[in-house]
Amino acid sequence: MNKHIIGNSQEQDLEDLISLCKENIVDCDENLLRLAYSYCVIAHEGRLRKNGKKFYTHPLAVAHIVIEEIPLDMDAVVAALLHNVLDESDIYTYEDIIFTFGERIASIVEGITRIKFVESQHIGRPDQLDNYRKLLLTLFKDIRIILVKLADKLDNMRALSFSSLHRQKQIAQETLDIYAPFANRLGLTKTKFELEDLSFRFLYPEEYKIIEDFFEASEQERKEFIEQFINKIERRLANEPLLKRENIK
Repeated sequence: MNKHIIGNSQEQDLEDLISLCKENIVDCDENLLRLAYSYCVIAHEGRLRKNGKKFYTHPLAVAHIVIEEIPLDMDAVVAALLHNVLDESDIYTYEDIIFTFGERIASIVEGITRIKFVESQHIGRPDQLDNYRKLLLTLFKDIRIILVKLADKLDNMRALSFSSLHRQKQIAQETLDIYAPFANRLGLTKTKFELEDLSFRFLYPEEYKIIEDFFEASEQERKEFIEQFINKIERRLANEPLLKRENIK
C-alpha cells in the first residue's frame, strides 16, 4: 500500500490522519481530531508554504510527526494541528482555543506561539544564544510544548531547501545550536541526528556533497561486507549445540 501524500486532498488528508491516530494512540478522539483539523484548514485558508503546498499541510505534517516519530498523546496531536493558528491567522483567538479545546491544549498552543516570538527576536544573533536557551526553558511548563516544537522544527527543516540561502543558513545554525541539543537531552536520538544532518547540509553544502557521494559510492561494497559477515555468523550459530537442542534459529 502506497503512503498517502499530504496535500493532494483535504478530505483524504483528514481520513489518513484519523486512521494513523487510531493505529498509534490509545485514546484517539476522532471528533476532536476532526474539529482541530477544521480549525487548522479554515485558519490557513488561502495561504501557501514556500514549497507551493497549502499552508495547512505544515501543521498536518507536524501532527504526523507527533503521532509516528515523537509519539505523544491526543492533546499534543491536537496542539500540533493548532500550533500556527494564533500567530499565523487572525480568525481564532486564545480564548477560542480554550473554549473549544480546553486549557491543556490551549496552553501547549500558546507555549509554542511564545517560543516562535522568542525565536524571531534572537535568530541570527550568536551573542544571544544563552539568553535564548534560558528564555525557552522558562516556557516549558509542559514538556509537550518543546516536543511539539521539535516536530515543528523537523518539518520546517525538511522543507528548508525552498527558503533563501541566507534564511537557510540562519535557521540551520539555530537548529544546530538550540534544537538538536534539546532533542539529544530529551532522548530523541533519531530526531537529533536528522536535525544535525539537515543543518550540516545547509551550512556546509560542499562538504555535505563530498560525504554523500562517498557513502553512495561505497554503499554496494558495504552491503557485500555486511552480507558476508552475516553469513559467517549464521554458519557459526548453526553449529552451536545449545541452539540446535533448543531449536533456536
